Amino acid sequence: MKVLFLCTGNSCRSILGEFTFNHLAPSGWRAMSAGSRPTGYVHPRSLALLESEGISTDSASSKSWEDLPEVPDIVITVCGSAAGEECPAYIGNVLRTHWGVEDPAHVTGTDAQINAAFRKAYTILRARIEAFLALPLDRLVSDRGAIRTALDEIGQLMPTDEAGVFTQIDPRDGDLVEALAAAGLPTTDLGTAQQTFWRHSAGGEVRGFVGIEAYGKAGLLRSLVVPQTQRGKGHGVRLIDFAVAQADRAGLTELWLLTDTAAPFFARTGWTPRLRADAPDDIQSSAEFAGLCPSSASCFSLSVPAYL
Repeated sequence: MKVLFLCTGNSCRSILGEFTFNHLAPSGWRAMSAGSRPTGYVHPRSLALLESEGISTDSASSKSWEDLPEVPDIVITVCGSAAGEECPAYIGNVLRTHWGVEDPAHVTGTDAQINAAFRKAYTILRARIEAFLALPLDRLVSDRGAIRTALDEIGQLMPTDEAGVFTQIDPRDGDLVEALAAAGLPTTDLGTAQQTFWRHSAGGEVRGFVGIEAYGKAGLLRSLVVPQTQRGKGHGVRLIDFAVAQADRAGLTELWLLTDTAAPFFARTGWTPRLRADAPDDIQSSAEFAGLCPSSASCFSLSVPAYL
């Protein structure tokens, strides 16, 4: 399925939408962007923000909606209303929805204030894109009415600093390694092809980290850690919810974990105690099962579909 993020200038918001979507989207889904009156350049702050999030911007350019390489299936307009902005109306047999975001390019003030406006636009778009991709897309694509209703509802989503943002990070990220070491969790095997890690942050503060190692249809929950100053605020549950949603998107049907310190927490959040020998062979051959975690560690599993 092809998604078009559309605004007037194709310099800020639609660019943020296009590249964030493609960074997060599963196989078979791809975004493009365009403007009804393109500026002809991509705003440098948009590029800097995306790159700071680890999102490649190599092919970014400001394009006209008259020069699209292919016809989209879904058109998402992202123009705002505060400045009386005229929103382009795409004509064609497509599914349309509106995700209004105010244009950060119109914000004046200090560098910090302008950067904050770009960060706000990105945070809103990313939260909406994550909500979009968390939908049961395989089922919804055949029901235009249902997906239109879902997308319209997502367009009303306005994340706050309290909600925070999840960002995919390099498994060797310095803050991740430091947090794991402080919690006494393994760090020596970080960086394998099976691993994907995310950082949860809000208001400039890191709330935690979580990772998944994928082995066929099974996955290993890795290194869920919440900084000491952030504990007792529900962030651990939020990290689990996010990780399970990502596992579902990746086609995993079950998750496994070992823990030497948090067995009561995982039992409370719906994980089932298991024998270590019950884990699939690929999970048992992982570094964590093979030796990084002591034999005394508790083993748990979780059915991804049942949790969701």
